[in-house]
Amino acid sequence: MGGAAAAHHAAQHGHTRVLEALRDAGADFSLCSGKGWTPYDYAAKVGGHEEAARLLGAPLDPAQARKAYLTRKIQEYEEAALRAKKFRAAGNADCLKTEEHWIWQAGTDIKKLYDEMLPMWQAQSKDNPELEDLLDKAQRITELKYRMEGKGEKDVDADLQANRDKQKWLQDQLDRLRLEEQVLMDVKERIAGG
Repeated sequence: MGGAAAAHHAAQHGHTRVLEALRDAGADFSLCSGKGWTPYDYAAKVGGHEEAARLLGAPLDPAQARKAYLTRKIQEYEEAALRAKKFRAAGNADCLKTEEHWIWQAGTDIKKLYDEMLPMWQAQSKDNPELEDLLDKAQRITELKYRMEGKGEKDVDADLQANRDKQKWLQDQLDRLRLEEQVLMDVKERIAGG
């Protein structure tokens, strides 16, 4: 169990002394679990441990926590891909297999988070080049993940087009809601003023 997993487990079960020891050892309490939760989330929402939640401090914005999680997963993916390239060149099949497993797992996590968070992040990325770059990397890895799953080129293209169609539909819905919100605000101002 790594430091992040230990913090999540300790938080969920209210083990404040373990959390204090982890903090003193320099543990990063902003790390997300596979569900995108921080130790604070486990302490406050799952375990109901107020003392542990206070020790962990204020919660992160869930979108920021997921962005940090995606960034780490992309780094893991890229590092494993570099190691795999070296092992492939050296003919080290055992190490190559291990790195391919890491690539597969990180790709799965990236694809899941990318599909879940893309509509919200797309709206935010227009003014944020860093987030736009992160989304581009995640999209490329997601496309590679489709190919690794053994789907034919036609199937991959169909899945990607369906994903783009879904993104467009979600963006259209978001634009429609913003317009409705603006109309409601205008009506509210007219009522308040007249």
